[in-house]
Amino acid sequence: MHNTKEYKRALRHIGLDVVNYRLLRMTFEEAYDIFDDNYFDFIYIDGYAHKGEEGGKTIIDWYKKLKVGGILAGDDYHDDWPLVKWAVNDFVLKLGAKLSVTDGQEDDSYCWFPTWYLRKEKYVFIEPNIELIDIAIKEKNRIKNKRIKTRSHFNYRKFMIKVLDKSGLKKPISNFMKRK
Repeated sequence: MHNTKEYKRALRHIGLDVVNYRLLRMTFEEAYDIFDDNYFDFIYIDGYAHKGEEGGKTIIDWYKKLKVGGILAGDDYHDDWPLVKWAVNDFVLKLGAKLSVTDGQEDDSYCWFPTWYLRKEKYVFIEPNIELIDIAIKEKNRIKNKRIKTRSHFNYRKFMIKVLDKSGLKKPISNFMKRK
């Protein structure tokens, strides 16, 4: 999940004075039961690219929350995010919908990769792709284990000594700490 600094950046970017949306700081899964089915005119999925939108589960779940005639969209439809492309393509194929993708690349890191989008023509129940969800779970666990391993190998004492040394503060602080 994004940290407070990123949340504030997003709030500054989109503004606080607009009344037709709310920026919720929670995962798709956490927010799911807040809204009734057929609630939204527009849903934009921005997250979980490394796990293919949770193996497509996020796309399928939130499609139910979209009104008929509404637009479902998301970012990172790019070869750098193969699980996203797989999840979106699998969903569109099962749905029989027309997929549209933006072209071009922006300079802002918020929109480096193309956006995919489609219109909800009718209510259809879509089964999740179990193979894709399994791959997403494995990727989620791989990333989690990598983070745990990285944290356990990170030595804060050595890091702070390097920072103090490079900033020229190591000796003065060391001398200060030795005083009685």
